[in-house]
Amino acid sequence: MADFFKLAGYDYDAPRGYVTITSEDDGIYLSVEVYAETNNEEIDYECRGVGIEQVNSMFLKVNSLQELVGRKLVWEEFENEYGEAGVIYVVEFEQLNKAELIIESINDGKMTVYWKGNGDILWSPPFGSDVPFETRVTIPLPDSALSESTKDDSLKIFPEDGQIKIQGSIDLGYIGLFKDGQIGIEDSLEDIRKWDIVGENLDPDCTEDELIDFLNTYYNNFIRKTEENLDNINGTFLLQVLTDMDNNETDFMAIDGLFDEDKLLYGNEEDITEIYNPVRTGLHTLSPYLDTPNDGTIPKGHIESVLRSFYPMFDFDYFIENIVPEHIGLSDGKISFQCSDKFDRAILRGANAVLDEELTFTDWHND
Repeated sequence: MADFFKLAGYDYDAPRGYVTITSEDDGIYLSVEVYAETNNEEIDYECRGVGIEQVNSMFLKVNSLQELVGRKLVWEEFENEYGEAGVIYVVEFEQLNKAELIIESINDGKMTVYWKGNGDILWSPPFGSDVPFETRVTIPLPDSALSESTKDDSLKIFPEDGQIKIQGSIDLGYIGLFKDGQIGIEDSLEDIRKWDIVGENLDPDCTEDELIDFLNTYYNNFIRKTEENLDNINGTFLLQVLTDMDNNETDFMAIDGLFDEDKLLYGNEEDITEIYNPVRTGLHTLSPYLDTPNDGTIPKGHIESVLRSFYPMFDFDYFIENIVPEHIGLSDGKISFQCSDKFDRAILRGANAVLDEELTFTDWHND
């Protein structure tokens, strides 16, 4: 059967889903997230994106993923022996009052989930208390669930002629794919010995080979973590960009390819202010996510869906296609990036930020 999403009887566009799976000796921690949007004019602009999320993973006593197939998990209230039922997001989070989750199949690296329940959506009509939702979605399984083998290293760090060289690539999702000469470490080996991450993991008199081996292990693990959390990183990046655009009232309607007149559902193409004003309050409700971790501890998969519902006339896909990755720097427990765009840097004017070990965006600048 085809994927679908219904909320209070309204049909939404085909949903997107994400699943996190962590295996332990005595079972599996599983969390599911589903997001959908609609352009239905009966629903306020700010409420056209919806997310159903399990903020905290549920725990299931099974030995393998296939044992999950056919399982029906029922919550008559918010919390039971499996854990929490989850939350519903329309502008703001509310706990689910009840829920039923069925894992229908696991085939070809994908999990199909049927999920229904009720939650409060008190932001605006036509919703209210105990609003029903129902969805079926097929979700790609994360690489970690498909194979126990480790991925090949993305980076090779090595000394050459007294300098540190780097070969390989770092994928930061929408921000871009950075390769070889775009990736660097400014500090010398002697300076690196003073880094906190080195002092916490190596003896002060470690050899150069031991130091290089540690750097390779540390940054390849860092990169794996970013790759496993690209949905969160993508959402936070877009939120940073749209926040800047809102603050500056950037006239994207004047940029070829970014404005879709057919999706101008509110405002008018004569005044960019009328594009930003109606959804500004909704945008501001997302602002706490700008300064929170992207390492999976805080679900953020709904952010992109919400932003797309706020700005249907902005061609997100074309914007993402025209982002230019410039460079990445590796430093003490952090990586920093810079990117721009092909629109004469009209939106990304050398945008840069730092990702710490929790993948939190810090020190964002776009000027």
